[in-house]
Amino acid sequence: MVQGSEIFFSDEFQSPAVKAQLEIFLIFADSVRAQLAPLSEATEREGAPEWHEILDILAAHLAQQLPNVTRIDQATSIWNQFSNDLKLSSLKTYTRVALHGIETRIGTWVAAMHAQKQHSTQYLKWANHSGFRSAEHLAAHQIRLLRVFTLKPLWVRFDPKGEENHASAYRSAGVVHWAFQVQKHSFWGVLVADKVLEHEYFCHMLPINSFLSSEIREGFLDRVLELEHASAALVETTEGYVESRWSFVLQRFRNELSRHFSESASFLQWQFRNLAQALRILNRHCYWRLLREILNAEDDLDLARAIESALRALCDYQVQGRLQDVVGRWAASPDSYKLLDNIGL
Repeated sequence: MVQGSEIFFSDEFQSPAVKAQLEIFLIFADSVRAQLAPLSEATEREGAPEWHEILDILAAHLAQQLPNVTRIDQATSIWNQFSNDLKLSSLKTYTRVALHGIETRIGTWVAAMHAQKQHSTQYLKWANHSGFRSAEHLAAHQIRLLRVFTLKPLWVRFDPKGEENHASAYRSAGVVHWAFQVQKHSFWGVLVADKVLEHEYFCHMLPINSFLSSEIREGFLDRVLELEHASAALVETTEGYVESRWSFVLQRFRNELSRHFSESASFLQWQFRNLAQALRILNRHCYWRLLREILNAEDDLDLARAIESALRALCDYQVQGRLQDVVGRWAASPDSYKLLDNIGL
């Protein structure tokens, strides 16, 4: 776990009960992350229930029981209620061994926290640092941005009913926000808190232009992150196997979050997502050049509108089957050529 990133908590966490609820939530998240690979391998070997079905049962138990928590040692009671769930009565040997590994790690965490040797909030510090590093690596090595990009403090707030954004960030404020929400979707989210915060850094902190629309941020830029993770998941290595599981968890979190808020992406957002994928397939170099222009665009409202208009025009060309012609012209141009200023055929 990383010690270097700052983390702050809203006043609600001065309550011993709320603090204990958060700590148990993070203990479970850390313990499941450590055993996800063995658990998924076991269920693939032994059949139903699948690993994600087991985690769904655990998420439901946490959402139901956490509001009643007043002490850290109640983590054991929550685990026992989960493990005695009738839906898990048919578990076979290897799956039970993997779940025992999670239970053992939970017990180790609780003992260490009682001895004040560890604090589960280190999990959030790790997630913030990891999310930042992933966004920074993509910006520096793929997009080749040269400006300084720094780790931001993490502000943790208590939102038990899940009424606000799960996470948010604004470049002008210089702080990343994460909400502790006692809801079923939240456990899926905390399992991939690093990827959730990577999105905040890449889509909200990295772009200079604060006027970029949500369609650009949540559509085009977010799809860039998805495509990079998907590419890593296709590599036939242990790392690729694990990455594919985290990509599944992230998508499951987003699906659960959409159901929680009864919201879905706008049509334009989906168009921008499809556009990002098409550009990446057509010409990787032009794809990164376009990203560099969007992320480096000056902080100006008219310029933000012009960027959205340009992306809309590219979507129109995609529908017309002429996007390849635009990209072909881009590919023949020098790197000094501004792609966003030269959309037309």
